[in-house]
Amino acid sequence: MMQIKLWHYGISDDMDNIISNISKEFPLLPTIDLHYYAMKAYGIYDEAIVFGRPKFHLIGSDKLFSVVPLISSPYSPYVFKNGILTYMGVELPFRVKFIGRITRSPAYFYIRGIKEWMPTLESETILSINFHPICKGCEWCCREIGKGMRNISPEEGMEIIQSKGIGLHNIDKITFVTGMYRNEDEVISSLIKVIELAKDKGFNGRLLYIGSQIKTAHQINKLLGVLGNTPFKYAYTLETFTSRERMHNKKNTPLEYILSTLDSIKRMGVMELEYSYMPGLDSLAHFKTWMPRFSRLAIPHISIFRPAEPIQENLKNHEFVNNPLGYLCSMRFAFEKEHGGPIFQNNLASLWGMPIKRINPLFLTDAVALR
Repeated sequence: MMQIKLWHYGISDDMDNIISNISKEFPLLPTIDLHYYAMKAYGIYDEAIVFGRPKFHLIGSDKLFSVVPLISSPYSPYVFKNGILTYMGVELPFRVKFIGRITRSPAYFYIRGIKEWMPTLESETILSINFHPICKGCEWCCREIGKGMRNISPEEGMEIIQSKGIGLHNIDKITFVTGMYRNEDEVISSLIKVIELAKDKGFNGRLLYIGSQIKTAHQINKLLGVLGNTPFKYAYTLETFTSRERMHNKKNTPLEYILSTLDSIKRMGVMELEYSYMPGLDSLAHFKTWMPRFSRLAIPHISIFRPAEPIQENLKNHEFVNNPLGYLCSMRFAFEKEHGGPIFQNNLASLWGMPIKRINPLFLTDAVALR
């Protein structure tokens, strides 16, 4: 197994050859994919990150990756300085577009799409909301809470969105992301109220719920009845197959029970079903045991694990730490085998880049914002 040894502001000889070595093992993968995986594994050193997180687009001949490091990684071979991102002191062999620094404060919502210069498939405009941000949070979570933020009602949340000039008639999808509610009834009531208020303001798009508290037939039937013809997708928050309770003390439900729950949810009429998964937390052995069983019921909603604070580095599985590129490549090919090819989603931390032919061509220009 490849051993990576790093020291402060210095890098071992092994690191110098990591991309070329892994290219020999996985010759079909483009260099841009391998560098993207390496950035996810080792992070980016940016001494100016206190002024905002840098946002990059890595642009290849047929795909685009979006990269936003959450912390500065002083042991990384990737360094951002003077407006240039380098690997081992050399510029990267593909186009790297620096979009700017993310300085906005945490909020109750954000927009994915061309307005926020965030690529989406088919150039969709997606409204992601979280009106319930005050939560202990899972151990992997980026728990930034803006000053004065609190759990708010759907009515207050939608008023804030309207006050910012967001036209609900222009939204293609609402993503309902939530911290832990007290119970399933509360989640359903909040979700239904959000959709009712949005429809009153002209929303006619799709709904994605990301969570794990909706489980019973009564509540799912209630939700589907209110949604009517509104397309609904449920992304069950699983994240990892092993030691789930270390992420949150309430995540101790046995996997067999979760599989049964997913099967029941599907039989209740939720045909678009996903399970969230974070490569980097499990051993490959556990992954290969459980992934096929979950993937036969649902599509994985994939986000490569990235620490939001230095202490979260301890959550990484040792296989991911010792050979991150081999680890991620193995998972990628296993997913592709199970699902018959790449899984393209509006998820900027996925294992696959966004196909250029499916995003707004403005992202390929030199522009970094709408004028």
